[in-house]
Amino acid sequence: MLMEKLILNYAIPFSITSDDIRSLWLVLAKPNKQTLQLDNLPADLFLAADMACNGDAIPSSLIYDNTTFPIETRLSKISKNANLLSFIFLKPEQIDLLLGAELSQVFFPWVLEVLHTGGKILQAEIAFLSAEEFPNTYVNLNLKGRSFTIEQYPLILWFASIEVPFSFLEETEFSKFPQNDGSYFLLPSNLLKQILSQEKPITEPTQPPARDENFINKANIFANIPDPTFRREVVRWIIHDYQTANQNILLLLQKGLVDPDWEVRMSSLIACARLKAYQLLHVVRKVEAPRTSRFGLNAEEQNIMVGIKNAVISLLKGASIPPDLNKMPETPTEKEAYLTRCVAGEKIKYYHNAFLLVLALSNPIYPLPRLEAVPECIEERDGDFYLKKTGIQLCLIPDLTHWIGSSEIPYHPIQLVRINRASFITKYPIKGGQLKEIKTNLKMDLNGNLIGKFNEVEQFCNLLSDLKGAKIVLPNSMFWEMAARGHNGRVYPWGLSYIDNMLELPSPWGLMEAVGYGGEWTQSATRDNMKVIMGGSNKLRCYDISFASLEAEYPFRVVVPI
Repeated sequence: MLMEKLILNYAIPFSITSDDIRSLWLVLAKPNKQTLQLDNLPADLFLAADMACNGDAIPSSLIYDNTTFPIETRLSKISKNANLLSFIFLKPEQIDLLLGAELSQVFFPWVLEVLHTGGKILQAEIAFLSAEEFPNTYVNLNLKGRSFTIEQYPLILWFASIEVPFSFLEETEFSKFPQNDGSYFLLPSNLLKQILSQEKPITEPTQPPARDENFINKANIFANIPDPTFRREVVRWIIHDYQTANQNILLLLQKGLVDPDWEVRMSSLIACARLKAYQLLHVVRKVEAPRTSRFGLNAEEQNIMVGIKNAVISLLKGASIPPDLNKMPETPTEKEAYLTRCVAGEKIKYYHNAFLLVLALSNPIYPLPRLEAVPECIEERDGDFYLKKTGIQLCLIPDLTHWIGSSEIPYHPIQLVRINRASFITKYPIKGGQLKEIKTNLKMDLNGNLIGKFNEVEQFCNLLSDLKGAKIVLPNSMFWEMAARGHNGRVYPWGLSYIDNMLELPSPWGLMEAVGYGGEWTQSATRDNMKVIMGGSNKLRCYDISFASLEAEYPFRVVVPI
């Protein structure tokens, strides 16, 4: 039988965009193991996709075994909002070739792959291979309350889930093959054996399978955790511990994508991309990215958040991961490619703030290690550490790798650093009255902190070392930032955004009053012997640096190496 047309179709129960069409073209244009490839696409895919959305037929071709099969992409409406996106094979003699001996060996597996891939990318409820040669044949479908008719005989069908009705097909003619992702194919027992001549319209979908109430309850428990910090960590540990999403994770991420806290939403977005949660693409599209400075994000960071969402959508629609730029991103296209690699968790050579934001959104805070021994001058009380015979509380900074710096500051670039050994730092700046046995000329500021000139502060550290029998020093700027920022490159000690009572919250390692108060002395200095000051009343970001002469007066913390 000579066929005039063979068509690959995607039934989409919502308004399709040019981006959807372009993404599908790009995915199908990549070579695959069956050596079939979409080719000869228009040079300007943006313009071509727009034209397709306006009803124009866009020519391209399918190449198989050095043979070119001309095809067209067409978009047509099948109801008020639903669309049918079709790839139409045009040459009858070539269609017979494809449906002949090659069908079971090459073309047939490729059709299955393309129906599945395109269906997922486009969020189609059903995709199918059809022919137009059989008059007066049709199938009525009801997808999510939208009824429409397929007027082309379905030869091979792919369904997104069991929720879509398929009882119009005779069991003797089609066999069902469930897929691991919940979708399944219906394949004809004998291709083109006979036509379904009298089909009854389907008005009631089959009932979806019952969901495990334990899964739903766990997701609801997550959504009702009052502290957003804990909800963020739950999502980030999922990213850390899993490579694919199970039903439990999908339900939890669905809650996370609509969480009132934007960090939870953005972390859930990245989780969807990393764990390949294709089933949640329809929810991902609706996620609200933060677009205002009231969250503590500058204009560039707001754009990055929008870019993260776009990158997740692109990856879930099947886009390939771009190669590494091997340079800092500059153009919009380069920034999009760079951010896509970051969201996908791929390695990069040059570090931009976009990298650190994705890192902070996708990495949990690691638990502190248990110490076998501490210096003699330190005692442990109920899990907290103190300098002996004082009320000075200490925080342990583990010897983990830490991300510090910012691409905004040329002299303080992003880098991965690690201290030689774990050390303690005072939880608060040294307060007046804590060490009365040390005679000093240091003053007190309005926050009750001891302040002094650099040499006076160094002398205080020397006296304290002699008193406690241990080496006690000022932190260098790198160690101070590690203590304030934690290991995952967050912007502020408490996270990535402004929140209530934020200045009263600790850093990941427990540091208090690191930013928003007075700047603090460090050992670090410039070439002209200006000292590096970290923190400050008007400097809330952990990487903010200022400089001061030795004669300036600032508060300080001290470090006790282990």
